[in-house]
Amino acid sequence: MRIAIVGFEPEHEVRYPHLQATIDVLKDQNDVEYIYFKERGGYAFVDRLSRGPAWVLILKLIQSILMLCLDALKLRLRLRLADTVIAIDNLAYIIACRLHVNVILWSMDFITKDQERSESAINRAMSSLMRASLAKQGRLLIQDKTRERLFMDTFDIVDEINVYHLPVSLPPCKYQRVSNKITRLPTLGQVGGINAYRSASDQLVLAYQKQHSRYQLLLHGYFDPGIVKLLSKVDFPPVCSMLSLSAQDVYKILINVDIGFIYYPAEDDNFKYIGHASGQLCEYLRLGIPVLYCGETNLKGFVESNGIGRSIASFEDIPEAIQSILASYDEYSCRCKLLFQSDFNIDSHAASLSAWI
Repeated sequence: MRIAIVGFEPEHEVRYPHLQATIDVLKDQNDVEYIYFKERGGYAFVDRLSRGPAWVLILKLIQSILMLCLDALKLRLRLRLADTVIAIDNLAYIIACRLHVNVILWSMDFITKDQERSESAINRAMSSLMRASLAKQGRLLIQDKTRERLFMDTFDIVDEINVYHLPVSLPPCKYQRVSNKITRLPTLGQVGGINAYRSASDQLVLAYQKQHSRYQLLLHGYFDPGIVKLLSKVDFPPVCSMLSLSAQDVYKILINVDIGFIYYPAEDDNFKYIGHASGQLCEYLRLGIPVLYCGETNLKGFVESNGIGRSIASFEDIPEAIQSILASYDEYSCRCKLLFQSDFNIDSHAASLSAWI
């Protein structure tokens, strides 16, 4: 089968590990072509056309239309030979549905009703077009049942559609720890977007100023300028890595981490139901790294019920939670690996995903 995947990162520069892992497993059984589509789900499109004076917005509109036309032309030329198209997020899906008769929506993120920009005229128009396209095509790839319900409610979809649940998944890591015995100051790590809103990295850095004698803090990923400015002012900066690693090589940083820190804002519905949609969680689990979660999303209960770490209500609770995990570290680590194998191992989804497609 010939599959075209329309994605939001440049070809040969895919940095999102789950996307690269899924492409790789589909290539084992199919002829897969990856096509770069610049606009991801309309996020940047909506933002660009909602800020600034009128003349700037007009120029942005012209620029965006030209870019979309060029991308649409590229898709038209490259989708002709595909049996099935998988389009990631809404805008790419809307365009692909007008160029091909067999298109699957792979929903990773979307603008939910609680977000201010959901009321913009552009987003309402895209939502209407997406809803009409899905009613015709009727196939959705999404992380789990809770995310599916959020998606259906966001876009007011009442018709039956064909859904495949694919958690954010990765292949087993080639590297495995020889021993879990920790005889030094434990290292707490945070990976991914190092920023204030999505990851509360600013609060984590500030908490570390009082707690630095209890653990070592390591940050790796894409640093927001505000965090960089904060780091230049603190007395006890954490270990920071801005290495540009391939999607498969994040583990090279995480082998230095004993406990993985995760935070998501519960005020955003896109993060409220993050249980099977967290790339950070998947990275930690496959290395057997226990999780320390702060926040009120459904990941709180997910961490506790699966026994893969501790949930805390406040950053002040970090040292105590770390000690609690260290006291039963092997048990936590073992449960992490078991959960990865049962839910988040992309290899276990490969055959059924290809069959569904």
